[in-house]
Amino acid sequence: MNGKQKRKILLVEDLEVIRNDFSQVLIDAGYQVDTAVNGQDAIEKIDSFIYDLVILDRKLNENNPYGRYNNGVEFAEYLREEGYIMPILAVSAYIPAEDDVVNMKKVGIDGFLRKKDLNPTNIREKLPKKIESTISKWEIEKAYADQPKISVGDFTLDLQTWILTVRGTQIKCTKMQRDILEVLMRKPLSIVTREEIHDAVWKSAVRKDKYEKTIATHISNLNSKYREETSNKEKFIEMVGDGYILRRQALGLIE
Repeated sequence: MNGKQKRKILLVEDLEVIRNDFSQVLIDAGYQVDTAVNGQDAIEKIDSFIYDLVILDRKLNENNPYGRYNNGVEFAEYLREEGYIMPILAVSAYIPAEDDVVNMKKVGIDGFLRKKDLNPTNIREKLPKKIESTISKWEIEKAYADQPKISVGDFTLDLQTWILTVRGTQIKCTKMQRDILEVLMRKPLSIVTREEIHDAVWKSAVRKDKYEKTIATHISNLNSKYREETSNKEKFIEMVGDGYILRRQALGLIE
């Protein structure tokens, strides 16, 4: 762990062979590891210890007696509803549909990894790397909460003046544009769904599909302002599936 204090990881996995394999890889990589076989077991450990990350099987054993905890997504949602704030990395044996990925992000899952992408030759590199990138993303997003100014890479949004500063260039936003930007910049490395934008900006129970074109129009105008003011041909907000994300390259965040 490069001299850092060991991170404490909770691995929630019902299959013993995978649980043992993952645990050994993580221990060898320098992590402290606790394991749980189902959601109820995990809750008991989470209530007793502070974890830097929870690795959660996307689909837990449906035959265990704790009904609500059988589904990994529902369990993650439960953790968020109860106020647990540690980052969550979901792993799955299958390739999820696009809607599944969006739903995982909506309920508070911070990262996703397919078991099929791991094999004996790469797991010792890929699993720790994914853990560190998930924790890093979570720490960045947490740091941007509750600030009068939000900075992401080369972008700074002043919530009082509605001015977006990009590498010294100031872009004046409308209130609606500022509100949408605030939602995106508080989750700078994640896809933000149209529903999330609606709930944060309008805070109403009015039909959400009514606002889909409105959101798209405001984001299109923001991209146009960015291109015009910075003489950059590329947009800085990109549509992905049912949501939007800030482009890392435009923000000056190089992987």
